[in-house]
Amino acid sequence: ELVQEGTTSFATVSDPISRNLISMKEAEIRYELWKSEFSSRFKFVKSSSTLSLNQLRQEKPILLSVIMSCVSVVMTSKDTTMEKNMKLDNFVLNLITDQIFKLNHKSIELVESLLTLCLWYNFPEWSNKTRYHIFNYVCVCLIKDLGPNSVSRAFGMFSDEDPSKRKRKSKTPLELYDNSARLIILVYISSLNISIFLKQPIQARWSLLIEKACEELLGNTETKTEEELYHPDDDKTLVVFARLNFILEKVHIYLHEIREEHEYTGMSDSHFKHLTEKFQSQLTVIFVQMPKDRHRELSFFYSVEAYLYQYIINNYAASQKRMTTAETLPLDVSEAFQKLLCFSLGRVCEDDTKTSGITSLIPYVKDNLHGRPAFVQAEIFYTYCPMLPTVQNAN
Repeated sequence: ELVQEGTTSFATVSDPISRNLISMKEAEIRYELWKSEFSSRFKFVKSSSTLSLNQLRQEKPILLSVIMSCVSVVMTSKDTTMEKNMKLDNFVLNLITDQIFKLNHKSIELVESLLTLCLWYNFPEWSNKTRYHIFNYVCVCLIKDLGPNSVSRAFGMFSDEDPSKRKRKSKTPLELYDNSARLIILVYISSLNISIFLKQPIQARWSLLIEKACEELLGNTETKTEEELYHPDDDKTLVVFARLNFILEKVHIYLHEIREEHEYTGMSDSHFKHLTEKFQSQLTVIFVQMPKDRHRELSFFYSVEAYLYQYIINNYAASQKRMTTAETLPLDVSEAFQKLLCFSLGRVCEDDTKTSGITSLIPYVKDNLHGRPAFVQAEIFYTYCPMLPTVQNAN
């Protein structure tokens, strides 16, 4: 049983240690690896140095179980075995499934656990992507259920009272959680990239909830002390990173998705050209705000920029198939080719002060990749690899 009856009326959740899947010593090794190889390398998700393994085991056994599973990918053969890793993965999958579908539990811990799986999902059957999509979907749903909109608006029609003016008597679990703003933003970022990567409908779009979370995060920077887990600069960078993902969302929805239905939308080419120029301008503003020593975030920025250039080139290539005579390469298309070439070769573009793409990936690749969130790796390489034939042809 993954859920055992305790001495009280509440059930206690089993963990890998109590189930003898791993020893306490191995759990300590995995926990240290988690802090050194995962949370310390992705500064948007940090682990408190004062939070002990026993404390995490008592307070958040589901999250502990997920962390123990995710760390398997960095462990050597002297510290674990493939059989043990697979048993641990299976335990976590059953535990999460029971919590969601059998027990219908909804908690902040479950959101944190699902988000961790979405960021560092390393199960052997990852290639089929089905569970990856389910984790993403449920994580987004839980944010909605536990947040300010947890009460269904459908019931508002039966009330004589204006729901917009009615004040809630109690706060929702998400509002009571100290780190709710950061959690909301991270779920949005992770979910957006997973949906794009899996070519699924976007589950979490930019909303007033995310905007308020950004405002809250920025509003708290002045009151933070040195003892806080996250530095004010971390909060500011996360907000900039969230807004970068908002641009990615718009590029995907209003350009890449609509391009496939261009003939049926009735929109003119000038409309799409206006959008590309608008998004390019927004990316320039974001780049100015990004810290230049955060190579992983910069790498992600260049992948979003390349995703926009991909649209410009692909759209031009599609229009050329309908042309009967050759024509001079338009300026925006020529610039897009140049930018992609810079991205792939790590050159400094003549009209740009920033070093492009692959140069920023060098420190990223030097370190091991397994500690990087899955969506960061996917976005960079999913964008970069399809560009290679285009760049080779340009050369």
